[in-house]
Amino acid sequence: LNDSETYTDSVDNTYYFSYRIPQFHAESENAKTVNQRIVDDILPYVEDEFETMELDCSLNHIHIGYQVFECGDIVSILVTIPYDNDVRDYYTYSYDFENEKEVTNAELLALRGMTEESFVETACKMEEEYWNGMLSSIPENSEDRDWFEETLNETKAITTPDLPMYLDEDGTLKVYIPFPSLAGASWYYDLCDF
Repeated sequence: LNDSETYTDSVDNTYYFSYRIPQFHAESENAKTVNQRIVDDILPYVEDEFETMELDCSLNHIHIGYQVFECGDIVSILVTIPYDNDVRDYYTYSYDFENEKEVTNAELLALRGMTEESFVETACKMEEEYWNGMLSSIPENSEDRDWFEETLNETKAITTPDLPMYLDEDGTLKVYIPFPSLAGASWYYDLCDF
């Protein structure tokens, strides 16, 4: 899918929207399976926006696009789905063209000498260090302190080996880690090197 047009809603907001769904250019059954999963993951966002247009309502996603990263035989696709207020969803897919197979997150982590367990432990420690730095500015007797601390627990609960990750052209493992927030959304993704 590659669709871009101008749309005006019922209150005269005009949008230039662009929706692109990538595919790996490979013919193996493994590639077809990954390509179908990309469609299954991303197409519902696009379909929701077209339904929104039929109702003349405002759009949630103006742009759905992707980037491609090639590191040797491994090609990774990063799909970004932005919302308002700097909130984004990310989807990543990696494929080994030499061996004609998908590269899983566990395999990406192994390339960096990490297990799934050690990755989660490291990522949660990063979240805690970040959070402790932010929390140091909140008075000990603040009524909101318990709520803020619960936000860290929620963030750690979604920190799993399934987080979006990919290899960049230099072979660096890039991972979108959710970091807790004191304002706005409960957490925001930040791209970290491993």
